Amino acid sequence: FCPAERSAREQIAAGQCSAMSRSSMQQPTAFYTAALVCVLLLSYAAPLEAQDVFVSEVAASGSGNACDGQDWIELYNNGADPVNLTNYWLADSKGLGDSKAFKFGAGGCGATVIEPGGYLVLCKDAPCSFGFGIGGDDTVTLYDTLKVELHSTGTMPNESEEGKTFALIGDGFNYTDASTPGFRNRPGPPIWINEVSADGSSGQCGGGDWIELYNAGSKNHSLMNFWLSDDKGVSHLSAFKFGAEGCDVLLVAGGHLVVCKAAASPCSFTFGIGGDDTVTLYNADKQPLDTTGKMPDAGDVNITFARLP
Repeated sequence: FCPAERSAREQIAAGQCSAMSRSSMQQPTAFYTAALVCVLLLSYAAPLEAQDVFVSEVAASGSGNACDGQDWIELYNNGADPVNLTNYWLADSKGLGDSKAFKFGAGGCGATVIEPGGYLVLCKDAPCSFGFGIGGDDTVTLYDTLKVELHSTGTMPNESEEGKTFALIGDGFNYTDASTPGFRNRPGPPIWINEVSADGSSGQCGGGDWIELYNAGSKNHSLMNFWLSDDKGVSHLSAFKFGAEGCDVLLVAGGHLVVCKAAASPCSFTFGIGGDDTVTLYNADKQPLDTTGKMPDAGDVNITFARLP
Protein backbone atom coordinates (compact mmCIF):
# COMPACT_ATOMS: atom_id res chain seq x y z
CA PHE A 1 0.00 0.00 0.00
CA CYS A 2 1.24 3.49 -0.84
CA PRO A 3 1.86 5.54 2.36
CA ALA A 4 0.43 8.64 0.67
CA GLU A 5 -2.95 6.99 0.19
CA ARG A 6 -5.61 6.55 2.84
CA SER A 7 -8.03 3.66 2.96
CA ALA A 8 -11.76 4.22 2.58
CA ARG A 9 -12.10 3.41 6.27
CA GLU A 10 -9.67 6.21 7.19
CA GLN A 11 -11.42 8.67 4.91
CA ILE A 12 -14.78 7.90 6.53
CA ALA A 13 -13.39 8.39 10.02
CA ALA A 14 -11.51 11.56 9.09
CA GLY A 15 -14.63 13.02 7.50
CA GLN A 16 -16.68 12.32 10.62
CA CYS A 17 -14.01 13.89 12.83
CA SER A 18 -13.78 16.99 10.65
CA ALA A 19 -17.54 17.49 10.73
CA MET A 20 -17.74 17.06 14.51
CA SER A 21 -14.81 19.41 15.14
CA ARG A 22 -16.28 22.20 13.06
CA SER A 23 -19.69 21.92 14.73
CA SER A 24 -18.25 21.92 18.25
CA MET A 25 -15.62 24.66 18.04
CA GLN A 26 -17.94 27.18 19.71
CA GLN A 27 -18.57 24.89 22.70
CA PRO A 28 -15.40 23.82 24.59
CA THR A 29 -17.03 20.89 26.40
CA ALA A 30 -18.53 19.60 23.18
CA PHE A 31 -15.18 20.10 21.44
CA TYR A 32 -13.32 17.89 23.93
CA THR A 33 -16.02 15.23 23.66
CA ALA A 34 -15.79 15.36 19.87
CA ALA A 35 -12.01 15.15 20.03
CA LEU A 36 -12.22 12.01 22.16
CA VAL A 37 -14.67 10.44 19.72
CA CYS A 38 -12.31 11.34 16.87
CA VAL A 39 -9.39 9.64 18.60
CA LEU A 40 -11.50 6.52 19.07
CA LEU A 41 -12.67 6.59 15.46
CA LEU A 42 -9.20 7.06 14.04
CA SER A 43 -7.70 4.42 16.30
CA TYR A 44 -10.36 2.01 15.04
CA ALA A 45 -10.21 3.31 11.50
CA ALA A 46 -7.26 1.35 10.23
CA PRO A 47 -6.44 -1.87 12.07
CA LEU A 48 -3.32 -2.70 10.10
CA GLU A 49 -3.58 -6.39 10.90
CA ALA A 50 -6.85 -6.59 8.95
CA GLN A 51 -5.05 -5.56 5.78
CA ASP A 52 -2.84 -8.61 6.13
CA VAL A 53 -5.74 -11.03 5.61
CA PHE A 54 -6.27 -12.14 2.02
CA VAL A 55 -8.56 -14.39 0.03
CA SER A 56 -5.84 -16.84 -0.97
CA GLU A 57 -7.62 -19.70 -2.77
CA VAL A 58 -11.12 -20.53 -4.03
CA ALA A 59 -12.51 -23.88 -5.17
CA ALA A 60 -15.66 -23.04 -7.12
CA SER A 61 -16.27 -26.68 -8.00
CA GLY A 62 -14.80 -28.29 -4.91
CA SER A 63 -11.81 -30.59 -4.63
CA GLY A 64 -11.23 -34.10 -3.38
CA ASN A 65 -8.89 -33.00 -0.60
CA ALA A 66 -11.21 -30.69 1.37
CA CYS A 67 -14.80 -30.10 2.44
CA ASP A 68 -16.16 -33.40 1.08
CA GLY A 69 -16.10 -32.03 -2.45
CA GLN A 70 -18.06 -28.86 -1.62
CA ASP A 71 -16.98 -25.36 -2.66
CA TRP A 72 -14.45 -23.78 -0.32
CA ILE A 73 -12.69 -20.50 0.33
CA GLU A 74 -9.27 -20.14 1.94
CA LEU A 75 -8.12 -17.03 3.81
CA TYR A 76 -4.51 -16.33 4.79
CA ASN A 77 -3.04 -14.08 7.49
CA ASN A 78 0.20 -12.63 6.16
CA GLY A 79 0.69 -10.44 9.22
CA ALA A 80 2.62 -10.72 12.46
CA ASP A 81 -0.43 -10.66 14.74
CA PRO A 82 -3.56 -12.84 15.14
CA VAL A 83 -6.65 -11.43 13.44
CA ASN A 84 -10.16 -11.82 14.89
CA LEU A 85 -12.62 -11.95 11.99
CA THR A 86 -15.74 -11.39 14.08
CA ASN A 87 -18.15 -9.12 12.15
CA TYR A 88 -16.12 -9.38 8.95
CA TRP A 89 -17.99 -10.39 5.80
CA LEU A 90 -17.60 -12.64 2.75
CA ALA A 91 -19.72 -12.26 -0.37
CA ASP A 92 -19.85 -13.37 -3.97
CA SER A 93 -20.57 -11.09 -6.92
CA LYS A 94 -24.05 -10.32 -5.55
CA GLY A 95 -22.40 -8.28 -2.82
CA LEU A 96 -23.29 -7.57 0.79
CA GLY A 97 -26.91 -6.82 -0.08
CA ASP A 98 -27.50 -10.47 -0.85
CA SER A 99 -29.21 -12.50 1.88
CA LYS A 100 -26.49 -15.17 1.62
CA ALA A 101 -23.58 -12.82 2.30
CA PHE A 102 -21.71 -14.38 5.20
CA LYS A 103 -20.94 -12.52 8.44
CA PHE A 104 -18.34 -14.01 10.78
CA GLY A 105 -19.68 -14.50 14.30
CA ALA A 106 -23.36 -14.29 13.32
CA GLY A 107 -25.96 -16.77 14.48
CA GLY A 108 -24.28 -17.56 17.77
CA CYS A 109 -20.98 -18.58 16.16
CA GLY A 110 -17.91 -17.85 18.25
CA ALA A 111 -14.87 -15.80 17.31
CA THR A 112 -12.82 -16.92 14.32
CA VAL A 113 -9.14 -16.07 14.72
CA ILE A 114 -6.42 -16.59 12.12
CA GLU A 115 -2.97 -16.87 13.65
CA PRO A 116 0.06 -15.18 12.01
CA GLY A 117 1.03 -17.13 8.92
CA GLY A 118 -2.11 -19.22 9.33
CA TYR A 119 -4.81 -20.36 6.93
CA LEU A 120 -8.56 -20.66 7.37
CA VAL A 121 -10.52 -22.96 5.04
CA LEU A 122 -14.28 -22.33 4.95
CA CYS A 123 -16.53 -25.03 3.50
CA LYS A 124 -19.82 -24.15 1.82
CA ASP A 125 -22.88 -24.90 3.99
CA ALA A 126 -20.76 -26.03 6.96
CA PRO A 127 -21.68 -24.69 10.42
CA CYS A 128 -20.52 -21.08 10.87
CA SER A 129 -19.52 -20.81 7.22
CA PHE A 130 -20.78 -19.30 4.00
CA GLY A 131 -23.82 -20.56 2.10
CA PHE A 132 -23.62 -18.74 -1.22
CA GLY A 133 -22.72 -20.70 -4.34
CA ILE A 134 -19.55 -19.81 -6.23
CA GLY A 135 -20.08 -19.71 -9.98
CA GLY A 136 -17.32 -20.28 -12.48
CA ASP A 137 -17.16 -16.56 -13.35
CA ASP A 138 -18.00 -15.32 -9.87
CA THR A 139 -16.17 -13.02 -7.44
CA VAL A 140 -15.27 -13.66 -3.80
CA THR A 141 -14.66 -10.59 -1.64
CA LEU A 142 -13.64 -10.11 2.00
CA TYR A 143 -14.98 -7.05 3.84
CA ASP A 144 -14.13 -5.60 7.24
CA THR A 145 -16.53 -4.72 10.07
CA LEU A 146 -17.46 -1.43 8.38
CA LYS A 147 -18.22 -3.33 5.16
CA VAL A 148 -15.20 -1.80 3.44
CA GLU A 149 -13.60 -4.14 0.89
CA LEU A 150 -10.32 -5.62 2.10
CA HIS A 151 -9.47 -8.08 -0.64
CA SER A 152 -11.13 -9.70 -3.65
CA THR A 153 -10.42 -12.33 -6.26
CA GLY A 154 -11.90 -10.08 -8.92
CA THR A 155 -14.01 -11.84 -11.55
CA MET A 156 -12.76 -15.39 -11.91
CA PRO A 157 -12.47 -16.75 -15.46
CA ASN A 158 -15.08 -19.41 -16.12
CA GLU A 159 -12.61 -22.31 -16.07
CA SER A 160 -13.76 -24.00 -12.91
CA GLU A 161 -13.76 -27.78 -12.57
CA GLU A 162 -13.36 -30.19 -9.67
CA GLY A 163 -9.87 -30.05 -8.21
CA LYS A 164 -8.99 -26.84 -10.05
CA THR A 165 -8.72 -23.75 -7.85
CA PHE A 166 -8.31 -20.01 -8.33
CA ALA A 167 -5.25 -19.30 -6.22
CA LEU A 168 -3.23 -16.27 -5.21
CA ILE A 169 0.30 -17.04 -6.37
CA GLY A 170 2.80 -14.21 -6.21
CA ASP A 171 1.08 -10.94 -7.06
CA GLY A 172 -2.01 -12.30 -8.77
CA PHE A 173 -4.65 -15.01 -9.08
CA ASN A 174 -4.37 -17.91 -11.49
CA TYR A 175 -6.10 -21.22 -11.96
CA THR A 176 -4.05 -24.19 -10.81
CA ASP A 177 -4.51 -27.95 -10.64
CA ALA A 178 -2.53 -27.90 -7.40
CA SER A 179 -5.29 -27.30 -4.86
CA THR A 180 -3.66 -26.76 -1.46
CA PRO A 181 -6.33 -26.03 1.19
CA GLY A 182 -4.63 -24.95 4.39
CA PHE A 183 -1.19 -24.82 2.81
CA ARG A 184 0.94 -22.37 0.83
CA ASN A 185 -0.12 -21.94 -2.78
CA ARG A 186 2.44 -22.82 -5.38
CA PRO A 187 2.65 -23.26 -9.14
CA GLY A 188 2.93 -26.81 -10.40
CA PRO A 189 1.88 -29.97 -8.59
CA PRO A 190 1.38 -29.72 -4.80
CA ILE A 191 4.19 -32.15 -4.00
CA TRP A 192 6.63 -31.34 -1.24
CA ILE A 193 9.31 -32.74 0.99
CA ASN A 194 7.54 -33.94 4.10
CA GLU A 195 10.31 -35.50 6.21
CA VAL A 196 14.06 -36.15 6.03
CA SER A 197 16.18 -38.58 8.03
CA ALA A 198 19.84 -37.53 7.78
CA ASP A 199 21.07 -40.28 10.12
CA GLY A 200 18.59 -43.05 9.42
CA SER A 201 15.93 -44.55 11.62
CA SER A 202 15.05 -47.96 12.98
CA GLY A 203 12.87 -50.08 10.73
CA GLN A 204 13.13 -47.79 7.68
CA CYS A 205 15.42 -48.19 4.66
CA GLY A 206 17.70 -50.61 6.52
CA GLY A 207 18.80 -47.82 8.82
CA GLY A 208 20.01 -45.63 5.96
CA ASP A 209 19.13 -42.03 5.14
CA TRP A 210 15.69 -41.41 3.61
CA ILE A 211 13.47 -38.67 2.21
CA GLU A 212 9.67 -38.66 2.34
CA LEU A 213 7.58 -36.84 -0.27
CA TYR A 214 3.89 -35.98 0.06
CA ASN A 215 1.20 -35.21 -2.53
CA ALA A 216 -1.14 -32.67 -0.91
CA GLY A 217 -3.28 -32.35 -4.03
CA SER A 218 -6.51 -33.96 -5.15
CA LYS A 219 -4.99 -35.65 -8.21
CA ASN A 220 -2.34 -38.31 -8.77
CA HIS A 221 0.99 -37.01 -10.11
CA SER A 222 3.82 -38.77 -11.89
CA LEU A 223 7.32 -37.92 -10.69
CA MET A 224 8.84 -38.79 -14.06
CA ASN A 225 11.93 -36.60 -14.63
CA PHE A 226 11.61 -34.86 -11.25
CA TRP A 227 14.87 -34.39 -9.33
CA LEU A 228 16.15 -34.56 -5.75
CA SER A 229 19.44 -33.06 -4.59
CA ASP A 230 21.35 -32.05 -1.50
CA ASP A 231 23.04 -28.66 -1.11
CA LYS A 232 25.33 -29.39 -4.09
CA GLY A 233 22.36 -28.66 -6.37
CA VAL A 234 20.55 -30.29 -9.26
CA SER A 235 23.51 -29.95 -11.65
CA HIS A 236 25.78 -32.11 -9.49
CA LEU A 237 26.43 -35.69 -10.57
CA SER A 238 24.93 -36.99 -7.34
CA ALA A 239 21.50 -35.41 -7.99
CA PHE A 240 18.80 -38.07 -8.32
CA LYS A 241 16.40 -38.16 -11.27
CA PHE A 242 13.08 -40.03 -11.13
CA GLY A 243 12.49 -42.04 -14.27
CA ALA A 244 16.11 -43.04 -14.76
CA GLU A 245 16.63 -46.79 -15.08
CA GLY A 246 12.95 -47.63 -14.94
CA CYS A 247 12.07 -45.52 -11.91
CA ASP A 248 8.69 -44.02 -12.85
CA VAL A 249 6.79 -43.28 -9.65
CA LEU A 250 3.13 -42.30 -9.50
CA LEU A 251 2.41 -40.41 -6.28
CA VAL A 252 -1.30 -40.73 -5.54
CA ALA A 253 -3.42 -37.91 -4.15
CA GLY A 254 -2.83 -37.61 -0.41
CA GLY A 255 -0.08 -40.23 -0.66
CA HIS A 256 3.43 -40.43 0.79
CA LEU A 257 6.58 -41.82 -0.85
CA VAL A 258 9.73 -42.75 1.06
CA VAL A 259 12.89 -42.70 -1.05
CA CYS A 260 15.85 -44.53 0.47
CA LYS A 261 19.55 -43.88 0.02
CA ALA A 262 21.51 -46.52 -1.92
CA ALA A 263 18.71 -49.09 -1.74
CA ALA A 264 18.30 -52.08 -4.06
CA SER A 265 15.40 -50.30 -5.77
CA PRO A 266 16.25 -48.21 -8.85
CA CYS A 267 14.30 -45.39 -7.19
CA SER A 268 16.94 -44.52 -4.63
CA PHE A 269 19.33 -41.60 -4.27
CA THR A 270 23.08 -41.81 -3.62
CA PHE A 271 23.99 -38.41 -2.20
CA GLY A 272 24.70 -38.24 1.52
CA ILE A 273 22.58 -36.02 3.75
CA GLY A 274 24.74 -34.15 6.22
CA GLY A 275 23.40 -32.89 9.52
CA ASP A 276 23.39 -29.29 8.28
CA ASP A 277 22.52 -30.14 4.68
CA THR A 278 19.67 -29.05 2.40
CA VAL A 279 17.30 -31.28 0.42
CA THR A 280 15.48 -29.83 -2.59
CA LEU A 281 12.82 -31.22 -4.93
CA TYR A 282 12.77 -30.01 -8.56
CA ASN A 283 10.30 -30.46 -11.40
CA ALA A 284 11.17 -31.83 -14.84
CA ASP A 285 12.45 -28.40 -15.89
CA LYS A 286 14.81 -28.36 -12.91
CA GLN A 287 12.81 -25.59 -11.25
CA PRO A 288 12.65 -25.94 -7.45
CA LEU A 289 9.28 -27.05 -6.07
CA ASP A 290 10.18 -27.37 -2.41
CA THR A 291 13.20 -27.33 -0.12
CA THR A 292 13.96 -28.04 3.51
CA GLY A 293 16.32 -25.09 3.72
CA LYS A 294 19.43 -25.65 5.81
CA MET A 295 18.62 -28.31 8.38
CA PRO A 296 19.89 -28.07 11.97
CA ASP A 297 22.54 -30.67 12.79
CA ALA A 298 20.56 -33.05 15.03
CA GLY A 299 23.21 -35.75 14.54
CA ASP A 300 21.30 -38.72 15.92
CA VAL A 301 19.52 -41.83 14.70
CA ASN A 302 15.70 -41.68 14.81
CA ILE A 303 15.62 -37.88 14.84
CA THR A 304 14.10 -36.50 11.64
CA PHE A 305 13.55 -33.04 10.12
CA ALA A 306 9.82 -32.97 9.46
CA ARG A 307 7.08 -30.68 8.20
CA LEU A 308 4.50 -30.15 10.91
CA PRO A 309 1.00 -28.68 10.47
